Amino acid sequence: MNKKVLFIVLALAASIAVASVVPAFAKNIPEGVKMDYYTGGQANMARPTGFPFSVSNLRIMVMETEAATYGTGDSIVLFILFMGDWYPIAHFTTNPNPELLAFIKTLWGNTPAGLKNTIWVSEDELKVDRHGNRITASLTEQVIQKQVGGVWGPVTISAFTMELNKVGGSIHTDYSVTTPTYTINLDIMGFNGNGVFTYGGVDYEMTDEVIVMHGINTYVPTS
Repeated sequence: MNKKVLFIVLALAASIAVASVVPAFAKNIPEGVKMDYYTGGQANMARPTGFPFSVSNLRIMVMETEAATYGTGDSIVLFILFMGDWYPIAHFTTNPNPELLAFIKTLWGNTPAGLKNTIWVSEDELKVDRHGNRITASLTEQVIQKQVGGVWGPVTISAFTMELNKVGGSIHTDYSVTTPTYTINLDIMGFNGNGVFTYGGVDYEMTDEVIVMHGINTYVPTS
């Protein structure tokens, strides 16, 4: 996958008051353009014991979508560090909209997340919540598909929780990235954070934590 495509989603975020900005923002979206408005966070960590991919590092991105082209819901995206790139292996969402699921597959393309592991789960299985300047997320045990020697087969990701707390100053960026299918315009505002990932009953320290207070992404088709 194109490095820029991977970077886009890893940086997801933005901030403006929901009541006043989201309606006006949505009203001005051109035809064919997609959008997300959400809170959430992201962080990196060393591979936890028992995680079903033999990699050195893992990245987790969590989102609580408040307004979007395809409706609201919570999402968790898992990435592994593969040959120097963050590689999406699974995208879980509580939004059952088939148009959203098709869009996610197109966005991730020829990766495990796009080919096999765009997965709808219930709101009981996946939760992302913001409590002031703290983000919490959880996912119950899930079975995804992993490719070994050209053959896809099931592997199990154990239940986990993730917590991010504000510890640093504010972050604000506004930029665009072009992918083979979309130009993504991102407006990001949040905080530096401190994170803990709990997997298999063990707490793991996280790094490069970002708490996204609110986020706006617009996806403009490239063709």
